[in-house]
Amino acid sequence: MPTVRILVLDDDEHTWSLLDQILPPGCRMIRTDSTVTLADQALRDRASIVVIDLRGRVKEGLSLVRELRKSRRPPQVIVYSSVTDPAVIVDAVKAGACDYVLKPATAETLQRTLIHATAEQVYGAGYAAETSGGPLDQILGTSESIQEMKELITVFAPSEDPVLLIGESGTGKELAASRIHALSKRSRELFIALNCAAIPETIFEAEMFGVERGAFTDAQTRPGFFERADRGTLFLDEIGEMPLSSQSKLLRVLEDHQVRRVGSTTPRRIDVRIVAATNCELKSAVAEKRFRRDLYYRINTLTIDVPSLRSRPEDIPLLAHHFLKDGKPVASHQVSEKALRKLLQYDWPGNVRELRSTMRRAALFARTGTIEDSHIRF
Repeated sequence: MPTVRILVLDDDEHTWSLLDQILPPGCRMIRTDSTVTLADQALRDRASIVVIDLRGRVKEGLSLVRELRKSRRPPQVIVYSSVTDPAVIVDAVKAGACDYVLKPATAETLQRTLIHATAEQVYGAGYAAETSGGPLDQILGTSESIQEMKELITVFAPSEDPVLLIGESGTGKELAASRIHALSKRSRELFIALNCAAIPETIFEAEMFGVERGAFTDAQTRPGFFERADRGTLFLDEIGEMPLSSQSKLLRVLEDHQVRRVGSTTPRRIDVRIVAATNCELKSAVAEKRFRRDLYYRINTLTIDVPSLRSRPEDIPLLAHHFLKDGKPVASHQVSEKALRKLLQYDWPGNVRELRSTMRRAALFARTGTIEDSHIRF
């Protein structure tokens, strides 16, 4: 791989030290020269990546991002800044920044961003997302709540204890569960997602534990979800909606690590890691006797809060532009200032799922070109 030159506009010595420690292989960091403009230096030094801190120079910095992206061989521009104003983040993405990382970021986060930018620059758009993305890269956002969630996922993933994900519908609980699986020692085995609210009480045992041939009319031998997930991870979504009778059967399996197929007298040993999720307050459900207390304490060993979209508005611009890509390396639409303001002012009861649908719908209304506020329909 050719040498990748990274030009840094940041007077923070801590940033310089951190970048120097985490530079990907084949990269060389270039200090800025105050005698020339950054755009000229980027051209002169053939910089592939430019890292900019906007603190104290927001307008100048954003103008520089635009200028760099319009050059004949545009570098990848990373904004690494403590400026948390959502409007500034919006402007930076619109100006052409490939990523906006909030200070202070972990070494892992910053290094991952550099690796992505390096792969994009050397191998072409779309390469990094397909080949060098880590398990947590699918969880988009730079907000404090998202970074905290990622840290907990990283800490909890190697454990064998159950994990309980708490968050509103549409926040991405299944994505978080799949990332826990991907970072665990079970990652080579199956990850099976199951909506507990969709399983009728009458067929709960057959679906979860399996069936033996002849157990009932036309019954054929088939394994249940627990057997299918053996040595892997079983994600139990909306566990708070599970009927009480089903809860007692689930608890028995979690305690004994055995299942008995319907129509069989022989128990089968299973090794399954449980990740559960709920959008309701389980403590209240326990107090109201709608959820078993013993099951609650069994699944509530490790807990992660999955934040709502309205609690992290600074992530909305990044997510909106991501959903516009729709699998393409470069978004086919731009988003006007009014449209972005409309997105930021909405409270998003459907969370990330609603934002995805909104942006896909807006792209259809806009057809090509710029998405205006009139195209944003909730």
